[in-house]
Amino acid sequence: MRSTIYYKQHAKNILCDYTISQLKHIGNMLYEFQDKFGAFPVRYSIDENGNRLHSWRTILLANCEETKIDFEFIDLNSPWEQEANKEVFRYLGARYFESGTNRDISERESCCFDVVDDILRPATNPGQIHNTSSKEIVERNGPQTIIIAESFYTCHWMNPYSNLGLHNMSQSKEAYGLCVDGSVCPLRRQ
Repeated sequence: MRSTIYYKQHAKNILCDYTISQLKHIGNMLYEFQDKFGAFPVRYSIDENGNRLHSWRTILLANCEETKIDFEFIDLNSPWEQEANKEVFRYLGARYFESGTNRDISERESCCFDVVDDILRPATNPGQIHNTSSKEIVERNGPQTIIIAESFYTCHWMNPYSNLGLHNMSQSKEAYGLCVDGSVCPLRRQ
């Protein structure tokens, strides 16, 4: 009995470490994106009619040095689920956005991290891929503002219609968020 409890706790610690590592990795990619473009990616991109095209996750992967080669064939001018993006749609881009505590192995293209509330703003013009800098977020909300958090639901990593408010954060006791200053903090539901 004692060894079972130990191994369960050990497994839980590994999953929490994985989640924290994933959030730090996402933070590094966000700051690399900001260094390149002067701001974080938009929450989602739009076409000339205001229809949503791609999520912040797609925009991030298509523009970071580490992932650009794998995702350079994303057509950011076509909607995420259209034929032009079918090849990358099936690609395991979700591996960059899986959490350890809310992992759903059966849905390999799903992700568990999303933007919190209105921290990253939507695009206002077609072709716009960035619009809010970390400096603006800190001035508006403070350095410990959570920008990315675990969600209790999953969505396809390219889906621009996901929207995580803090009220939708993970229901697990050990959920984590990425702060604008790059730190990772535990989130506790009251």
